[in-house]
Amino acid sequence: MLASPLLKENKNPMLPESIRLAANAYQAVRSTGLQLGRSIFGDPESRAPGTCPPTEFQLIQPDALLKSTLTLAHLAIPGLPRRLPAWARVRPRLKPAVRMVFRPSKVYRYRPARPFPDPTPDQAWFFINGICADRQVLMLNASYLTDLFGRPLTLLHDSTCSLLSDLAECAFGKGSDGVCEAARMAFAPIYVALKQPACKRVVLLAHSQGSAVTSVLLWLLRGLYPPTADELLDGEARCPEQRIARALAQRWGFPCAQSAAARAKSGSSVKPELTREELAKLEIYAFGNCASLMGPIDRRAGFPYIESYGNEFDAVARLGVLAPGPGPREKRIGGERFMRRGAWGHLLNAHYLWPMEQEWRAAQNSPLKTGLRPLPGNSARQPRLFGYFGGATPKPLFETPVEAPRSDERIIPIPPAAPGVHSEAA
Repeated sequence: MLASPLLKENKNPMLPESIRLAANAYQAVRSTGLQLGRSIFGDPESRAPGTCPPTEFQLIQPDALLKSTLTLAHLAIPGLPRRLPAWARVRPRLKPAVRMVFRPSKVYRYRPARPFPDPTPDQAWFFINGICADRQVLMLNASYLTDLFGRPLTLLHDSTCSLLSDLAECAFGKGSDGVCEAARMAFAPIYVALKQPACKRVVLLAHSQGSAVTSVLLWLLRGLYPPTADELLDGEARCPEQRIARALAQRWGFPCAQSAAARAKSGSSVKPELTREELAKLEIYAFGNCASLMGPIDRRAGFPYIESYGNEFDAVARLGVLAPGPGPREKRIGGERFMRRGAWGHLLNAHYLWPMEQEWRAAQNSPLKTGLRPLPGNSARQPRLFGYFGGATPKPLFETPVEAPRSDERIIPIPPAAPGVHSEAA
């Protein structure tokens, strides 16, 4: 398969990243005018459970009053992305109030209400949520994703710290402790899955702010992969996600804290390195991608595979995948990019997955017709993600000599002894 379009990095040192972020934020708000609320929450019909049964708006229905009250509290009251302090853990009566303030990111193994056999035990599937997603919203997203793709999911929950905090993070910050904490939590499960010899594919689904966390993960993985000739020639890019990754790498003592040139000189110091075959397993599908800079680690080979989607009037997507160029607002999202023209809304279930499901079901007896239009520079004319619906598996992107698992062997994305891992039922 042809490599995805190369990510063109702007090397102009006179253009600080803060100017890019401010320009993208201005353009995103300008594109929606006075309809910023519609840009996030979509058209009225998308909010009705009768139209879209798995919509996130079911949390505000009368029969879900308790859940909706808790969700609204999480969105209104600012929190801290920190673990509960020791004094709170030994006082059970204080936990409900303390958990409203301390909201650490966690890893969940999602268990659907009706268990089903795994159609692809040689694959590991992950999901990183978007902005304003507390545990109730996370479970709605996970339930719908499981129904659509028919795979067990490992949930990498980037806990919300309130509506305003999350929006500020996406628009300007992208380097706050919240994103850093979520990336620190998400790195180990992804890395462990890539290193498992029996695992053929690692599929990472990301929504909204989860795409910024995914970009940090890519920078971390980039530092554990031998630098390519392109990377050495282009030099080091500059973006908020890279700064977060560099800070985490320095804290962990990872070689990815070094520059590409330093890593090339040290060579064997990159331990434990990622091989070409391991990196080629990874596939990323980002909904409402708002990352500053995201592209294949090995750009010449085109892996990992990256596919991003944005609704035309989704203000958050216009911070990343739909940011125009050239100039201060230049887009820097690589891989395959698709836009749904005329579409409003940013919610995963109601505004991204639901339209995809309707198109996929309509294509059961006819060719696929999707409203997702490829952006200039795409190699693919249709999203590869449609090939995974209903438990199906598209053809491999790259020929990798990864041994298939035995019949009694399953992929375990998270080590059993890993801290902070929870099992959640629907």
